[in-house]
Amino acid sequence: MSSATRVRSFHTTRISTDINKDYYELLGVPRSASAEEIKTAYRKLALKYHPDRNPDPKAAEMFKSVATAYNVLSNEEKRHAYDQFGAEGVDQMGGMGGMSPEDLFNQIFCTYSSF
Repeated sequence: MSSATRVRSFHTTRISTDINKDYYELLGVPRSASAEEIKTAYRKLALKYHPDRNPDPKAAEMFKSVATAYNVLSNEEKRHAYDQFGAEGVDQMGGMGGMSPEDLFNQIFCTYSSF
């Protein structure tokens, strides 16, 4: 298979951008997931959907959704509020706290660049 064919098939991958999806489902982790499992799932999905790596227009939206889910589930207070009240409970706490998905991505991957 030529590299052009591989790239073309990569671009046609369907991306679900259901931003109302449960954060645990979005990251593909169980509700009992540890902080490390959540971080690992986020890193994998962030690399997959990062707009610089995936030109699909829906990838950017998915990247933002994944970053939002990670931001909530990686913070003990926000995760507790989410578990009790859903996304509405987190929204009342201030959501992402002014951090953009790109800033969150850079914080995770630049801080742990040895991985």
